[in-house]
Amino acid sequence: MIMELLSNILFFSASGVLLFAVLNFELGLKAMKKDEKEKMSRHNRRGLKAIALCSVMFTVSLLIAFLL
Repeated sequence: MIMELLSNILFFSASGVLLFAVLNFELGLKAMKKDEKEKMSRHNRRGLKAIALCSVMFTVSLLIAFLL
């Protein structure tokens, strides 16, 4: 019961982090079109960190789901 709840929470949290990453990459793309290098690199760096966190969260959620 607790492991299933933890897996679900991690999965939905990872989905939110993935949405955050997509939005950051979109903002980075807009900054690239306006030729704002500093904003672009900041948004892209934040997006990459979010993708890394998201992949860890999805992996842990998947492993917990398989252990159930």
